[in-house]
Amino acid sequence: LKDDGTLQFNRRIDVACACIAAYSLPDNKTHNLIIGTHTKSLMIFTDKALVWSATVSAVPLRVAVSSFAGVDGLIAMLGDNGVLSTNYLGTDPANNPIQLLESKDLDYDAMDAEHRQLQSQMRKATTVGKAEPKDLIAIEVHGPIHQPGSRAATGLLMLQYTGSTPITDINITITASEPISPEQKSTVIPSLPAGESLNIPLSFAIDSEAGSTLPTSLLIELFVTYTIPTGDTLTSKTQFLAPLTLVGSVVPVIKTGNFKVQIDTNKDPPALSDLFTELADHPDLTPNIITFQYSGGGDASILVSKNGGRYRVQASSFECLWLMTSELVRRLKTHFRRDTPGLRIDFNDPLPLEEYHAMIDNHFDARANLTKANDALATVAAQFRAIQKRLLVKFRDRTPMPIASFETLFETTYRQLYASAEAVDIAQTALQLSCNGLSCGTHLILLLTRYKHQDTFTLDDFDAFKNCLTPNVVPLCSSSGWEETVDAMLTHLLRTTLSKSAKETSAPTAPLAIMTDTVKLKKHLALVLDRIAKGGNVADKAASQHGSTSSPRGGAPSSPATKSSRGGKQAAPADVPVEVLEAKRPKAAPPQQHTEDFLSLDNQGDSSLADAPSSPPTRITRLSPNGDGSGGLFSTAAAGAAEAPTFNDE
Repeated sequence: LKDDGTLQFNRRIDVACACIAAYSLPDNKTHNLIIGTHTKSLMIFTDKALVWSATVSAVPLRVAVSSFAGVDGLIAMLGDNGVLSTNYLGTDPANNPIQLLESKDLDYDAMDAEHRQLQSQMRKATTVGKAEPKDLIAIEVHGPIHQPGSRAATGLLMLQYTGSTPITDINITITASEPISPEQKSTVIPSLPAGESLNIPLSFAIDSEAGSTLPTSLLIELFVTYTIPTGDTLTSKTQFLAPLTLVGSVVPVIKTGNFKVQIDTNKDPPALSDLFTELADHPDLTPNIITFQYSGGGDASILVSKNGGRYRVQASSFECLWLMTSELVRRLKTHFRRDTPGLRIDFNDPLPLEEYHAMIDNHFDARANLTKANDALATVAAQFRAIQKRLLVKFRDRTPMPIASFETLFETTYRQLYASAEAVDIAQTALQLSCNGLSCGTHLILLLTRYKHQDTFTLDDFDAFKNCLTPNVVPLCSSSGWEETVDAMLTHLLRTTLSKSAKETSAPTAPLAIMTDTVKLKKHLALVLDRIAKGGNVADKAASQHGSTSSPRGGAPSSPATKSSRGGKQAAPADVPVEVLEAKRPKAAPPQQHTEDFLSLDNQGDSSLADAPSSPPTRITRLSPNGDGSGGLFSTAAAGAAEAPTFNDE
């Protein structure tokens, strides 16, 4: 109210009020109101603004503000429970207030040293991995040994578990390249008690449905996954080679061949019986010539020169050269691995690009034929379904009509449908064989390129080039087939690491599309090989310095063939060459020492166990520079393909 009694302002209180009191502020000019409510709270108003609210233990019946013991602003309250209390609003004051200290100059050197120390401690803490478990399985494989006169090879898998607690869910998986087929690809063992071992027979045979498929690799991979008591799943793996005689046999000498490659070495040639020891007693094996016939057809011969360390491999077809050439190089490296100076292998002839281009065209034509066969089958199938619908309509008609013409059309279309399905099946088989041949041919081109330019072509360069010109040929007829993918990869090389001008680097990238011919692919491949011959670096230098590892060429023997994904014991079968068993590589050695073995022939496009990184912990990984076997330094999405820029060399 004003002084004259008129209303100055009003404020509605939303709760039932129990008491009210006014108290003067320190300036003695204004007053605040303190109101107690039946909700056990005290509200303080300045004019009509609520400035404070607090909850109390009882409904206040009377409140007053006064001074007690020299402290101003205390609230005396009588509650409905008969308790008289003294209260105050706010928080307790600090007993030890912060004292202002004299400012000191900051020691930046000490601060920097402390910062470096903390960074070092954090780096060590983040790099320390999970402790390796002690309960591990050791894998040892004996054999496999080929039984003379049969198309099967047998071996023995020995699993030794030295842990203190039993393991469960043991799954053994075996993978091999066609036409090699394990008798049992997967085996499940429920549990294995602590400290016990297990012997499992292994058997491998030639797949009867493989037909004329040539082996792209003798490598067999065996994975063992199991669960330890903590619930973690661990993985151990090992690699070994199938016997050569499993995929073919030695036949009387054939001195002529349609396709030939010559390998030069710096060592006097040993007798072939010393290289192919398992065939030493064969009557058709001579000291200087051996002819091997594949189980799927085709043959390959190795001829040893009497003067100098020259070897000539000749075959009835270009793809038949691959396996015998790789076996020759691998066995030579095994034979001379302890010699000083080490073995050096060279390929001095021009690369057989004309024959390789013919294989590319054959594969491309097989893809086109399969596409046409699928289109024809789809057309005939649509026609057959339309005739069926018309016949159903006539059968449902209440007044049936003669269907003589429809019966003839139905039978004719059915014969066309059957013939089209057979044509698709034939085209698929042809594409499968062309994929197999192109894979073998690509392996051979990679091998010859590696040894032709080994003085300037480092292992990192070879890995990057192998990721681009991949030997993993999948039978696809879609827009992302082998030709489109490889052309995109090669175009990416010509635009990046092998570019010669800023114009090539800044050229736009086109999306992948189905190729109409292989002219651009063959041109880009020739350009890449030409720039490699001129000393071009395929691998990204920055990536090779920071992220890649490589082995010295012709490095020291490495024994473990069995790898545990979490650090398990490793065992090396005695009959597997040490180069094949090498799994980890130190940094690349100088080019003049580049005589490493990269020939263990993984069917998934890997050319060497020696070139493959070790598998990461607790995961089954394939021996591929990129982990999964299909990708690498350059991705298809980043590469571009169909309308790629044109590259010209002077």
